[in-house]
Amino acid sequence: MSMPSDLDGWKTLVGGIGAALLAAWGWIFTATHRKIDSKASKESFDKLEATVRNHTITSVEFGAHVKADERLFNQIVEEAKIQRGHISKIFDKIADTENKNRDRHDATMEAIHRATEK
Repeated sequence: MSMPSDLDGWKTLVGGIGAALLAAWGWIFTATHRKIDSKASKESFDKLEATVRNHTITSVEFGAHVKADERLFNQIVEEAKIQRGHISKIFDKIADTENKNRDRHDATMEAIHRATEK
């Protein structure tokens, strides 16, 4: 006889736990949707839309930006070519100066050598 009463106790316990879980889920569901509904007002949506619109560019504006970047890049490439030409001239001048200095040094050493031979 103790068997049916034990089974009824478990059924009551499981039913109570199920009711508590169902109540908790209902409260969470209601609270979450209340927060969502209060956040997703028309005013909030309009603010978000304005923010997105203010931070978005059209394809025409983007194309103009790309063309401006391409012009700037081409100017940088042209300037780099000019700079390479100047650098090349500087190295040529350095080489010329080294040759002149070597020739002067050789002439000076030859003059000293001739002066010491006499």
